[in-house]
This record gives sequence, C-alpha cells and structure tokens, in this order.
Amino acid sequence: MVPGRYFDGISSRGQDVSVSAGDGTLTIDGPDLHREIFAAQLRLTMARAPAPICITIGDGSVCELADSPQSRALLEQIGVAASIESWLHAHRAMLLCLAALLLAVMAGVWRWGIPLAADLIVDHVPPAWDREVGDSVLQQLESGKVFEPSSLPAARQEQLQRRFEALVKPAGVPEYRIAFRRLGAPNAFALPGGSIVVGDELVALAPDDDAALMTVLGHEMGHLHYRHGMRALVRATLFSAVAAWYLGDISGVAAGAAAGFTSLSYSRDAERAADLYALQLMQANGLSTRPAVVLFQRLVDWQPGPRGDAGGAAAGHIQVPEYLSTHPDMRDRIHLFEQGGEARPVAHGSAPSP
Repeated sequence: MVPGRYFDGISSRGQDVSVSAGDGTLTIDGPDLHREIFAAQLRLTMARAPAPICITIGDGSVCELADSPQSRALLEQIGVAASIESWLHAHRAMLLCLAALLLAVMAGVWRWGIPLAADLIVDHVPPAWDREVGDSVLQQLESGKVFEPSSLPAARQEQLQRRFEALVKPAGVPEYRIAFRRLGAPNAFALPGGSIVVGDELVALAPDDDAALMTVLGHEMGHLHYRHGMRALVRATLFSAVAAWYLGDISGVAAGAAAGFTSLSYSRDAERAADLYALQLMQANGLSTRPAVVLFQRLVDWQPGPRGDAGGAAAGHIQVPEYLSTHPDMRDRIHLFEQGGEARPVAHGSAPSP
C-alpha cells in the first residue's frame, strides 16, 4: 500500500488516499472513497522524478503517486505499463542526445563518407567505363539541343587541335577528343572518357596568340587526368541513393543520377587541381599563362549579346546547365595564372609532372 492523492475529475480539490494492488485491480481508499478499478481502465503517465506518477482512470478521475520504488512495484504487480508518450517524455534528454548523434553521423557521411566512397569506386572502375558514360552524356546533350554545331571554320578548328597536340604532355596522359560547339556562352568542359567541348564563344573571346586557349584545354585535360567528371557523377549517384533510401523511394535513383549530370559542378579542390595541371603543362612547354588571365578577365565582364553567334547568345537562345556554366572562383584563377604566367625556357623533350 502506498499513499497517493485522488482527483475526481469534477472538482479541482484532491484528497489523500491509500492505494493498493489486488488481483488485476487497483484499490483506492480515502475518508469518503473506496474504488476498485481494473487495470485495463488505467492509463499510466510517468515523467522523470520528482514529478509524480499520474494514473488516469477511464471516467476522467486521476490518482497521483509519488515516483518511488514502492509505487512502481505496485503498478507492476497489476501489470500497468507506462504509455509510449510518458516513456518518451521521461527519456527526452537521452533521445535528444541520440538524435544529435544521428544527425552528426549523417552529416559526416554526407560530408566525408560519400565523397570518400565515390573516390574508392572510381579508383577501381576501369577507365573504359568513363568513355561509355561520357559518350552517353554527350549524346543526351546534343539530342537535347543543349548546344549546337560549331560555326568555326574547319581550318581554325584544326589549327587549335594541332597546336594542342604539339604540346609536350606528361606520361600517361588520358585519351582526349576536342569538339567545338556553340554553347550559348563562352566556356569549355570535359566529359568522362575524354571529350573536351570548347565553345565558339570562348574562342571568340580569346587573345589572338591562342596561348589562352591552350591553358583552357590544359585545365580540361587536368579534369580528365584526375577523372573529376566520373567522380562527380558517382558522388551525385551516391547522394541520390542515400537520399532515396532515407525518403523511402529508391526507384528513381539511376534515372535521377543520369538526368542530374548536367547540374553537377566541380569542387573548389578539383578546380584548383585542374588549374595547377594547366599551369605546369604551360610552364613545361615554355608558354605564358598571361593570355589566359586576359581571357578570364573578359569572361568576368562577358554579357550575352543580341545575336545567336560567337559574339553573344540571344536571350533565351540556349539554356546552359550549371555544369557548363563559367568556372567559379575566377579571381583566384586570375591570381594563380598571373603569378606563374611568365613563359620560361624549357629543355627539349621535357614534360609536366602534375
């Protein structure tokens, strides 16, 4: 028997009572009160001590017991268990800690785990897969009219390709194919597998000696060398898979990853690595990167023109995805190529070692 306080649910006044357990019943005795209630009619709400244990009876009356071992033993004797709500309330501090820990783990997986997993996957995927993916993406971009055939004269295209091919390159340079297209904006980008797409608009903005375009092509070669495109795609696929698993819809992961490729953008570290690759390539060939600085400054000031030609894109002419948009951190890139921009004499046959 344990002491308690009883409220009849009608008046706010309570009375002191004695509570005992019978055969599946709870007995409440007071000066003017005697009640025997079956356990099935009782609902138990428990908070953390020193808050009392609250027993709600089916007719709306309430009996409060001190939260003590004797009270808990009495309730266990008749088989009354606390509700889920009361358990959550009693353990809210622990639950908050667990929720914070779960969020920290998920944030760690999102920030470091998925990128690490993507790098491990790409490092074990044959490079031939890159070309299959890149060719598929290029076909989708062309069929979707993201860009249009180049209007550059064939002789000009061949001139730029031959000059880049003539540069001394590091051992193990990845396969590449240069393709000129009208992108609607001055830009160039590399797809997994070796396709380097150069916009007519970028060629139109470049200084006349073509060293700036060699720097841009070297930058895109750096992306191919480090397989940044494939890493970005695998990373996006893993992000989609984790999000779909969490939200309970895994069916659209593959389609979402393929469709989302054109919305990818390289990380700051990837852009920096590609810039350093280009810088070392130019230095190894005794070429200055100062013309690239001029080109980047023109890119900063570039605005779409009134025509749909290399001089400018008509408003709404071509919607360029984020992946194809101008590379970020232009001021940092200008500073890098200004610092290492002087042409240096180079020994015959030397090659960069990025």
